[in-house]
Amino acid sequence: MTKRSFSKFGALFFSAISLAACGGGGGGGGGSVGLSATLSAFQPSAVDSSRLSTQGSPSGNISDDYGRASATLVSGVAARSASSFTIPDTNVAWQFLPRVHIDDTRASDQWALGWTGAGQSIAVIDDFSSSINTHLTISATRDSTYRFGGAGTGSYTVNYRIPFSSTHGSLVSNIAGGDGLSTNLSSQFTFNSISATRLSCTSGTCYDVNIYTSISDDWDSTSSITYRPMAGVAKDALVVNNHVDLSPYQDVSNTLNSIVSHMDNSYNASAINLSIGFNINTVGVSLNQILDGLDTGALQRTSNAVVVVAAGNSGAACTSSNLNGCNALAVAAAYLPQTKHSAIIAGATSGTGLSENIATYSARAGVLADRFLLASGHTGWLQGNDVEVVGTSFAAPRIAGAAALLRHKFPNLNAEQTASILLLTGNKDINNDGVADFSGVSPIYGHGKLNLPSAMSPIGSLGVR
Repeated sequence: MTKRSFSKFGALFFSAISLAACGGGGGGGGGSVGLSATLSAFQPSAVDSSRLSTQGSPSGNISDDYGRASATLVSGVAARSASSFTIPDTNVAWQFLPRVHIDDTRASDQWALGWTGAGQSIAVIDDFSSSINTHLTISATRDSTYRFGGAGTGSYTVNYRIPFSSTHGSLVSNIAGGDGLSTNLSSQFTFNSISATRLSCTSGTCYDVNIYTSISDDWDSTSSITYRPMAGVAKDALVVNNHVDLSPYQDVSNTLNSIVSHMDNSYNASAINLSIGFNINTVGVSLNQILDGLDTGALQRTSNAVVVVAAGNSGAACTSSNLNGCNALAVAAAYLPQTKHSAIIAGATSGTGLSENIATYSARAGVLADRFLLASGHTGWLQGNDVEVVGTSFAAPRIAGAAALLRHKFPNLNAEQTASILLLTGNKDINNDGVADFSGVSPIYGHGKLNLPSAMSPIGSLGVR
């Protein structure tokens, strides 16, 4: 993390504020007028139902067969004193890449209706250079047999860890959209065995699975996998990846200039995704002071893209008197005149079913409530000792992808109307027990959770002005 203080920097977002650039999250909100007037002025508006009558043309590319793979795992014979362990070549097939973003948004339901994001574009502004180590775990249940020491023949399930080198930006981008028309890919992957379970003993005296601890390296494989890339929420949308340096060695001024330039260049995209955070030095700083520091001339164009910014992973709320943990970039997006009517600040949920709730790490809505929308922060990717990669960074691209689907179906909607529909159709039943957990707009949950099916069929009071 690099800190730097600025007195004024022209075409940037803030003046007289110390910023720290960190990859991964954000949150906050403000404007250049009083708080109560600001929130009232920024209340999202509905869209006249008559404006929704003009629909785009559904895509014929409605397949949901993504992230699937097949491979032949090849392991050799391990020579040991008076014994050997043989793993025959085995063909396996499975759901390879994580698809949690498709399942929790119910995006494939929209694909089946032909709404895939075709003709739309999503600009992802993120770090596509700094590598992070992730992995998947795969259970390969084989019908073939394993022989150890010639004593007996048994069948086993082997659990493998498959390492991947990724970037923060690529994880975000792959959730948002794209890959809907990709053909199969083939790559070599390393299968690091981490455990095994004996299913059966078909002949002789089988060694128990505790033999695994002494021969685990002999269960490893390096195999070629043929797989189809996992599609993002808006699977047929064009995703444009725009790199900014979020490494510890960045120059914050250059980083901010890059973000501004990418936003200006992407002003006419269907959506802009910013899973980027800037920490505000909030010691003795009030919300109004933050608002007074906004550079309202930072952006050259009023955005016709829905601007989705990750709310941040501080677990706190941005309040008028306490901005600790707020994301300066979210503050700017919510209050700059060029983006304030098209911005959505993305908080994250964790868990599923009756256990779903706002994630403990997610920033709360606070003063951003009128622009705040939740989505799942899960990725299905793992790090370290199988700890899942999560964050508001990964809630944001779900909403950006949803914006692209909505604009595919209703191409006459502008960014403000699209953002309004997504906000106003938010699901207020956070824990899925069939009962709304709040009414109106919540200081914790904002408008609630992304509800893609409702957003794609707005009715009633959502009839827009």
